Amino acid sequence: MKVKEESKKISSKKHKSNAVDIFFNAIISMNESKEKFFDKKLDLQNKEIDSKMELEKYKINQKLELKKMELEIQKQKLEVDRLNAENAKKKLELEELKLKYHAM
Repeated sequence: MKVKEESKKISSKKHKSNAVDIFFNAIISMNESKEKFFDKKLDLQNKEIDSKMELEKYKINQKLELKKMELEIQKQKLEVDRLNAENAKKKLELEELKLKYHAM
């Protein structure tokens, strides 16, 4: 009879131990899942931030290129104006020479 009682006690302890182990493992599993979820969420947020930064970098580079092109156009316009002024000066010099030649 004592053997049966001891067997029941051991069986009861094992059952309690198994239930505690199952519960404990479930909590551990939930925490691991929670960690994985937050890791994935953090990774997605980092990717989103990286994408936004790349887009901003691209926009800034495009604006910079546009400014460079605008400056180049302005430079070319100034060069055209300079050449036109030089041409006008040469025309005046030519007119002056013609007047001197006809005056002779």
